[in-house]
Amino acid sequence: MNVYIYDIEVFQDDWVVVFRRPEEGSNHVVIHNDNFHLRSFLEQPNIILGGFNNKHYDNWVLLTMFLGGSNVEVKRHNDHILNGGNAWEFPFVSYKKLPVPTFDLRDDIADKGISLKAIEGNLGLPIVESSIPFNIDRKLTAEELDEVIQYCKYDVDSTIKLYHERKEDYIDAKIMVADMYGVTPSEGVGLTNAKLSAKVLGAKLVKRTDERDYIVPDNINVDDIPLKVMEFFNQIRDKSIPDIKLFGSPGSKGVTLDIIFKTSYGSCPVTYAWGGVHGAKPCVTVEEDKDRVIINQDVASLYPNSMINFGYCSRSMEDAGAYETLVKRRLGYKKQGDRQRASALKLVVNTVYGAMLNQYNDLADRWAGRSVCITNQLAMTMLIVRLSRACKSIDFININTDGIMFSIDRKEVDLSEKIVAEWCEITKFEMERDDFVKVIQKDVNNYIGIKADGTFKTKGGFVSLYNGGNFKTNSLSIIHKAVVDFLVNGIPVEKTIRECDDIFKFQQIVKTGGTFDGTYHYINGEKYEVQKVNRIYAVKDESYGQIVKGKRVTFKRKKNKETGKMDKIPVNPPEWQESTISECPSHAYIDNENKLTIDKLDLDYYINMAKGRIDKYINIDRKVENKLKKITEEVIIMATAKATKNVYQKLLEARKEFLEAGIKKTGINSFAEYKYFTLDEIIPTKQRIFKELGLADVISFSDVDAVLQIFNVDNPEESIIFTSQLATDESLIKNPIQKVGAVQTYIRRYLYMLALDIIESDGIEAVTGKPVDEDGKASKSTKKKSSKPATPGEREEVKEELTDADGEFTKTQKTAITNGLKKLRAKYMDKDNVVFDDELEKKYSKFIRSTVRRVKDGLTKSEADDLLIEIGEKVVE
Repeated sequence: MNVYIYDIEVFQDDWVVVFRRPEEGSNHVVIHNDNFHLRSFLEQPNIILGGFNNKHYDNWVLLTMFLGGSNVEVKRHNDHILNGGNAWEFPFVSYKKLPVPTFDLRDDIADKGISLKAIEGNLGLPIVESSIPFNIDRKLTAEELDEVIQYCKYDVDSTIKLYHERKEDYIDAKIMVADMYGVTPSEGVGLTNAKLSAKVLGAKLVKRTDERDYIVPDNINVDDIPLKVMEFFNQIRDKSIPDIKLFGSPGSKGVTLDIIFKTSYGSCPVTYAWGGVHGAKPCVTVEEDKDRVIINQDVASLYPNSMINFGYCSRSMEDAGAYETLVKRRLGYKKQGDRQRASALKLVVNTVYGAMLNQYNDLADRWAGRSVCITNQLAMTMLIVRLSRACKSIDFININTDGIMFSIDRKEVDLSEKIVAEWCEITKFEMERDDFVKVIQKDVNNYIGIKADGTFKTKGGFVSLYNGGNFKTNSLSIIHKAVVDFLVNGIPVEKTIRECDDIFKFQQIVKTGGTFDGTYHYINGEKYEVQKVNRIYAVKDESYGQIVKGKRVTFKRKKNKETGKMDKIPVNPPEWQESTISECPSHAYIDNENKLTIDKLDLDYYINMAKGRIDKYINIDRKVENKLKKITEEVIIMATAKATKNVYQKLLEARKEFLEAGIKKTGINSFAEYKYFTLDEIIPTKQRIFKELGLADVISFSDVDAVLQIFNVDNPEESIIFTSQLATDESLIKNPIQKVGAVQTYIRRYLYMLALDIIESDGIEAVTGKPVDEDGKASKSTKKKSSKPATPGEREEVKEELTDADGEFTKTQKTAITNGLKKLRAKYMDKDNVVFDDELEKKYSKFIRSTVRRVKDGLTKSEADDLLIEIGEKVVE
């Protein structure tokens, strides 16, 4: 693409257009009152134009110029737009469009009121405005024209800086998404995120009227939702409540529910609204200690997953599964390490929810969008209630639609994790856990969470610019840093502020809105009009006063007692009204040209401001305190003591769960030729089951027997005892320590088999010579057994076989030894016979070589059994 960034300026008898490519060192192309030159420039092949707010202004006036409109026509079109008219409704351009594609760098910036001048200030650039009035009623002089051109060039250069700020994560991402879905790059980059998302998902606008037909999903248990909360959301079905009253409108938040959640340990104020739930303990500092921890649980990609899990994807998509396919495609790129494509698709993934609530977007489906938000709140409420009912020590610090933060006793952490895991299984969400050692919280939107390694997470307008600003916002970042440095590291505010030598960290970018007539600066008591966007500082020079915004008030609003509406009351003659710019210093200096030096600043002003913000984290604001006092609804969710089972009931349950666990036998009795459970197969499953049921076991040995005692954790006075005699040791193990270990291993296995009622092949089966299959069951004989009595010769053969118990070891034993040595070798050597652990090779290779020689020389059955035990112990070391 042949990209040009451009800007226009329009006066009564003059217009100027400046183009420039975004590459460093490129030249400006300036066109003044020359329709022919402009037309030939725009007819270049593959050209694409970018600007700031050009989609709503510049593109349309440029079209009038391109179509040969006179200066008068251009000015008329300019004024039509500035006076609030729709740019495309100007008669001269009806049913016409520019011959070149365009994109707007103002698109998809959350702050809809942000201006290019504010962005210049945020980027630390001079904030330049032309001194030539746009309503001048004559042709510009040569000097005036030159100033206008320089001003226009400067705006183009500033827009190019914004282009580079947004290129990788926005411009390039949209182009990549377009390419992946068969959309031309020039079209893709010109669409907003929402329109691009609709296009790649194949959505077509369908008008619907079922926004309020919400149904609670089956996997949301309404028994876990407090009645007050359920009643709040059930209002959506009450069609007698107007939409505008229930959901609100710009400037009105609609119906909300304020409650206090009370648990066994503490309380937290919470507000439910149609856009989400939020709550927080105001002005608290919570620290981890030896008994308690702080856990933050956030749902990963809540809105995309909610749309998929609950079936709330837009019904306007031609393919109902298109969104889920796109999400899976992104996850595939992420897994492959393709960060660029994964990031590009994330732009679409995160845009679709908002697009569903936009009635003009092709993805519009307000029922699905509304259902997502309500269900997410109900799901989070369900988790809060379940945690509160089970965990006596839980205390919620912060609650949001997509996550919760709480403190809890260490002994209940595992229980909380189990409940979260069960909730995830029900909702199909995934949780991301962070542990903090300290949380300093002002309110739901302002907190600092500090981790054990010293890193921290900041959230909110008071601390978000700790690492500096960006093109969207960059005011008073030194205050953010001073607040965080003090609260996290105890660094005095004075030190942070007085040692900073970067004056831009002290800047404050202020803007006067379009509803005001002008901006004014008081200097030595005199009022001077200044531009609408300014960079200001607090200075020591008291001759500089405050900056105010002013307007003529022609009417006032007064509530009509009969209708309840706000009536307009005319003010005649009009009154002049001034108000101070928000957080404007008493002695403010405007430095739009970046000439002020840091020694002129009133550092005490910034120190006091930082201390004032710190105080808001410590002492609750009176307005917040009064609001909390007005909350009368309480939802009490107390943890109840569980009805505990006795030790016999728990053991019966443990036996049942072990049987259902499906553990496979891998131990081989080479003499009897059957499989059995090994100790390392029994123990892990036993431990898990005992932990869940609240059982604990202790094994003790005496000279004559071994005792397994199982205790009821909930009532330690209850226990069951299992005993087993210690048989005389007849093994050939020479090492006394190994001999003790072998005996204890066997006896522990038999005790757990006794306790858990584990059944294995018995001795009778073994000596009757019946082989068994992999599951330990007798296998079918391939030779039909004769019903005739055995002959004397056959009886003699059986007798010899039974009495020769210590004869030559069997093929099964030999195979088991060989497999055991392979497992032992695998501890230090890979399948390609490459040694990866020299120490283990040195430890085991000699044993393996000697064992191989012993096998070649021949072993008895009992020697083979002893050797198998020794190999097994080395494998599990």
